[in-house]
Amino acid sequence: MTMSASALFAVLSLSTVPCVSGPADITGRGSRPTLSGTEQIVRSEDGLFALHYTREGEDRVQSVQDLDADGRPDVVDEVLAGLEMARSAFVARGYRDVVRDAGGGGGPELDVYIVDLANNGFANAVPAEAAEEPWSCYIRLAADLTSQGGELLQSVAAHELNHCVQYRYTTTSDTWIYESAATFEQYGLYESGLLEVGLQVLWGTRLSGAGRPLDDVGNRFEYAGFSWWKFWNEFQPGVERMVPLWEALASEPRWRQALDAQALALWELTLPEIFLEFSTWNAFACARDDGGHYAQDAMPCLLENVSVPVTLMAADQELVVVLDPGDYTSATLELDDDGGGQSPFVQCELSEAQEQAQVLVRLIGLDQYGRRGAQAEAHLDPSGQIGLRLDEGLAIGGRAIVVLASVGEAAATVSCVAGFVEPLAQEPEAAAGDGCQCSTSPWAGTYWSLLVPWLLAWVVLRRRL
Repeated sequence: MTMSASALFAVLSLSTVPCVSGPADITGRGSRPTLSGTEQIVRSEDGLFALHYTREGEDRVQSVQDLDADGRPDVVDEVLAGLEMARSAFVARGYRDVVRDAGGGGGPELDVYIVDLANNGFANAVPAEAAEEPWSCYIRLAADLTSQGGELLQSVAAHELNHCVQYRYTTTSDTWIYESAATFEQYGLYESGLLEVGLQVLWGTRLSGAGRPLDDVGNRFEYAGFSWWKFWNEFQPGVERMVPLWEALASEPRWRQALDAQALALWELTLPEIFLEFSTWNAFACARDDGGHYAQDAMPCLLENVSVPVTLMAADQELVVVLDPGDYTSATLELDDDGGGQSPFVQCELSEAQEQAQVLVRLIGLDQYGRRGAQAEAHLDPSGQIGLRLDEGLAIGGRAIVVLASVGEAAATVSCVAGFVEPLAQEPEAAAGDGCQCSTSPWAGTYWSLLVPWLLAWVVLRRRL
């Protein structure tokens, strides 16, 4: 496949600003365009789409090749084919179908314009043809994408059409929700050739931006959020999850509330808890892939030198991590030694001044191949400290990592000390008929008798630091 300079630029630059526009933003994103040359209109056979293009001026289609001799450029046919294929795929999944508009653009069709754009495309919400169907849309696609057509052009059309589907549910949710979900659907339909390059750019953008809030936008980050939905659909995989999500957003467009309700319904986990899982999965993505997290059969990460930023921790030395802003951001720490087969521990506390900060902490043991093993987690808030340890020693050559997931409403400064202790002795199984050897006291038994000296040792160490 020959790659033109303009096509390569389109893939590598992707969209630099969000391409969604709700009703209140129409003027901010530009109203319906007036083409730079004689306007030609091609309508789909079912009367749903009307494609507007010109052969003249800055808005002209870049390739005028007409191999099927139907009197119009082949790239125009490709756009229509891409729209119709994407529409069929979305409807088959159970999404609400797109509808025609209230007559803007010269008729009731859903209008698509090929024009000169800095972005790859835009989708504007507009009133629907029928009053009971609140929102339709119109789409603008960049003329530069028509230089050679193919899957890149069709995939952008599919991305923008997915925004039109989203508007059938709500036009008032958050930008990152629209863009991340449309990108997920786009790459679910297309990911070969040039698009594979763009996919890897997005993986790198998301992992390197682990310290940015989940709902952040700018510099492609909202598009890189496709990985959130890849995780959402692959974590304990099961039934269709995107359509119910949009049905939920139709009733509650605020993303935290809607996602929290969906996480509880799917997994009996809160949104903070599922974000901790997402942050953990990202610690095992791309260069650190252990084969047990993100599936590689769809939207794979092929980057062998990209991972989430990892901060090394020296054993028994305090490390201060600042999660700022702190609302759904994460950090990954790693002990810089394998501990010689001992058990890893971590003790953390929050700055007392950050009353709205909340951090979930997870300690994970890795084997000598970097694969995820035993783990322990706790909820850290300004009211106290948390201490975590693994019962069994690490495998020789194994490591330990700590995932911090900030899920509060304020920046979080976390102070942690980690190191190694002797593994807990394994109690022999009670012989049949010996009765219960348990106690109602949380401080009774082998576990706590070994853990209390370790905690006391940590307190002494803290006072010396």
